[in-house]
Amino acid sequence: MRMCVFAGLLAILGTTAALADAKQSCQTLTDAVRLRADAGLSPRTKTGLAACNRAVRNNPTDAESYDDRGTLHQRKGKIDLAKADFAKAIDLNPKFAKAYCNRCGVERNHDQGLADCTKAIDLDPNSGCYVNRGSLYYVKKDYDRAIADLTKAIELNPKSPYPYVNRCAALIDKREPDRALADCNKGIEMGDRSPVAYGNRAQACWSKGDHARAIADANTAIKIDPKYGDAYLNRARGYLLAGKPVQAQRDIRKSLRLSPKDADSLEVQTQITQALQKKAAGAVR
Repeated sequence: MRMCVFAGLLAILGTTAALADAKQSCQTLTDAVRLRADAGLSPRTKTGLAACNRAVRNNPTDAESYDDRGTLHQRKGKIDLAKADFAKAIDLNPKFAKAYCNRCGVERNHDQGLADCTKAIDLDPNSGCYVNRGSLYYVKKDYDRAIADLTKAIELNPKSPYPYVNRCAALIDKREPDRALADCNKGIEMGDRSPVAYGNRAQACWSKGDHARAIADANTAIKIDPKYGDAYLNRARGYLLAGKPVQAQRDIRKSLRLSPKDADSLEVQTQITQALQKKAAGAVR
């Protein structure tokens, strides 16, 4: 499953475009960044890129200005520009915790990202940095550390729904569907209405053998974002579990149109083909 599963890294509002390179290993990392706390943005960041450019020109030694501009670049999917601005902010202020945390959220090198997150936590241990680092541990399939960081994030900010949704994903991959479902329920109850939240819960329900709820949550995720490929994958799994391979085939084709090389979708496609062949053989008899 893909975290985004990891629904909420909290340093800045990013974009799912940043996740393109990482999607084969984990869809969650940038979704988490995307949901990062908007409250952490400065007034200048909220006024737009032109204001940030002016701030950089007027005071080229102000680390905060570069960090603000990097935030906007990330939100627009310009990840290389964002990374460069975060790096400049760090060069200007090596103790700028937020810049390390933000760069962690766009770093394609997972080991470097972990180093940045750890540095940010050492400087200023806040919930967002733990979510970011937990997301990276998830990408590396270190689920115990991911869960530990997300648990710490919840302790530091118990009112944020996103660590619950992200921890749900890690618990699913640890084969703990009951705990995963409880976390996804909590995150959704607390206000996360993203397709990731419903997609994660669909996967948790499917893992428990509850195809009806899996299909219902996948339907909700698709309604929110018709281009969210994991939702079609999860609904295909639900239909397959319900003994409806024809419906499952339609969904898996859609999933593969959105992500042609997705390993999970290819695996489910094989299962659906086998189910259809079995159904056809039974009809012949």
